[in-house]
Amino acid sequence: HKCNPINSEPMRYKDLVHLNMAKNAAGRWHCPVTFKTFTDNSKVVFVRTTGNVYAWEAVEQLNIKAKNWKDLLTEEPFKRSDIISIQDPSDAELCSRRDISNFSHLKTMREEAATERAAEKNSAKIR
Repeated sequence: HKCNPINSEPMRYKDLVHLNMAKNAAGRWHCPVTFKTFTDNSKVVFVRTTGNVYAWEAVEQLNIKAKNWKDLLTEEPFKRSDIISIQDPSDAELCSRRDISNFSHLKTMREEAATERAAEKNSAKIR
C-alpha cells in the first residue's frame, strides 16, 4: 500500500493521473481525435496535465510536428515532457514494465513461496 506496484517505490495519491478515455458505440476504447480503435498493436499516449488519452499518431501529427502544445480536446497548454506513453508494442522496456509478472509485490510473493518450499523440504529431510 502507498507504493508503486511495479517497483515498490513510495507513491502518493497526487502522483496518480486520472485518465479520460473515449469509447465508441460498440463499447471499445478509441482515440477521440482519429476515432481509431485501440488494439494490442496501438501506440497509446496521454497528456499528463489533462489525462486525455490519444493515439500516438494524433499527438505526433497535430501536436509535435505542428508545434501545437495544447491538448487536442481541451486546448490546455502542456509541454513535450507531459506526453506519456502507456502502450507501445515496439518499446520492449515499456512492455516489460506493463507485464504483471514483473510487478514487485508478485516477485516478492514468489520469492517468499520459494523460501517456504525450501524450508519445508529441509524440515522433511530432517525427520
